[in-house]
Amino acid sequence: MKKHIGSLLFWTVRKLLSVRYDISMQGLERVSGNQNIVFASKHPAMIDSLMLFGILWDIYAPRVIIAEKFFSSWALYPFMKIIDAIPMPSTKRIRRGEGGFHVAHGALLLSQKRLNNGDNLLLFPTGHLMRSGLVSLQNQSGLHRLCEACPNAQIVLVDVFGLWGSVFSTARHGGKTPNMFLSLFWGIQTALKYKLRFPWKKLPKRKVEILFEPATAPTDRHKLNLWLEEWYNRRGAEPFNRAEL
Repeated sequence: MKKHIGSLLFWTVRKLLSVRYDISMQGLERVSGNQNIVFASKHPAMIDSLMLFGILWDIYAPRVIIAEKFFSSWALYPFMKIIDAIPMPSTKRIRRGEGGFHVAHGALLLSQKRLNNGDNLLLFPTGHLMRSGLVSLQNQSGLHRLCEACPNAQIVLVDVFGLWGSVFSTARHGGKTPNMFLSLFWGIQTALKYKLRFPWKKLPKRKVEILFEPATAPTDRHKLNLWLEEWYNRRGAEPFNRAEL
């Protein structure tokens, strides 16, 4: 039942996103099978997860590890339940010893269990939004732990290019994570102003490129992180694009 509700939801999401985004995609045809897949994605803006779910849901229906704060939002909680998201505590909560470590460990164990049972997973290896035009993983270990526990899982790298500078990115908010609803309101307001000023013109669209590339990940954590950074940053720093949304 959730799968069908999700299909309707993400069909609507695709239609809404197409109003303001020109999304091109390549490489998904090279993914073999439709089970036990970890889609390891770059994370330039909050909106990229909706784009990826819109693309992946009907075939792969991936689960996602997502910040637990989104579960406390009355508007987002039903969405979290439909996609059967896995809550992950903030780094601050883990460092403060507020029980976050056990929740984080449980989230990874649940992810491993689902992968081994044939589910797919959408993972953002950095664990947070990009803070600059370049990806930096530092000491993140989530993907490495999944690869160790689920050696048969297929790793698919995902590059989302064109969102750095969006209102949903930290680039427009002094390096801080934006408020999703305020950013959405800001973007809609800008679009309405444009249409009032130029009613005869179509809304300009932000171009977004999404690349899927199946890959074999290094087994050493340090080498894995360096390998991911090199792949995500192979074009150099993503240019700041202020186009609204």
